[in-house]
Amino acid sequence: MHRWLICWFCLVGRRCRIFAWSARLSAHWIGSLIGVAVYVASNFVSIQCLFFYVILSYPAYGASILDANEFIRAAAATGMLHAGAPFYARFGVDGGSSLLAGVMLLGTGGVW
Repeated sequence: MHRWLICWFCLVGRRCRIFAWSARLSAHWIGSLIGVAVYVASNFVSIQCLFFYVILSYPAYGASILDANEFIRAAAATGMLHAGAPFYARFGVDGGSSLLAGVMLLGTGGVW
């Protein structure tokens, strides 16, 4: 089970780069749409697996942990709304998404 999760998380950067390098005028629009669809679907599966693991590992604190997680995700999303526009204005869609893919890959390596 853990081997599959490691492979799943290591492909996060690849899924992000599908969107990044097909989001230009010279590429067909379906490429970036496929990249976004694969990225969103894989993140949904990953988050569901992590939530299920947390609830099974800490059944007495499951509701509190999930509530705290929801608060942190909402706070981070609010912050990213303000930081996203200058970030992509500076690096562009392809460079910014590639940088985020690298950060996600480093974060995944830090977990294991």
